[in-house]
Amino acid sequence: MKNLFITLCLVLTSLTLTAQEAFNGMWQGDLDYRCGIAIFANEHEVLKVKTACFSSLIMWDEEILSQTKTELITKITYQPTGYTTEIIYTLQENNTILQKYSTKPKKYYTLRKIIH
Repeated sequence: MKNLFITLCLVLTSLTLTAQEAFNGMWQGDLDYRCGIAIFANEHEVLKVKTACFSSLIMWDEEILSQTKTELITKITYQPTGYTTEIIYTLQENNTILQKYSTKPKKYYTLRKIIH
């Protein structure tokens, strides 16, 4: 019984440790979405999030506020205009993420992984 418990703990720990890797990659939205997102993660945590806006040729880093197994919350501030928003990324099935901006609470973007 003790060995079973130890084995179960090891399996659950390994599943949790690799959960953040699901965020890792390049993500692109639908046709009306003009930005690409690069999320850099290892098996323990998301390390960096970079957004590149293709229409205005701007790139910025997102500040990571919190992260769980299936959710990542970041904040961006665009210095020239003072625009600040929090962004919630929620992992879905089939290499997709739902993205929601705090400044647009009723709108969701579906991001698809284009590079692993």
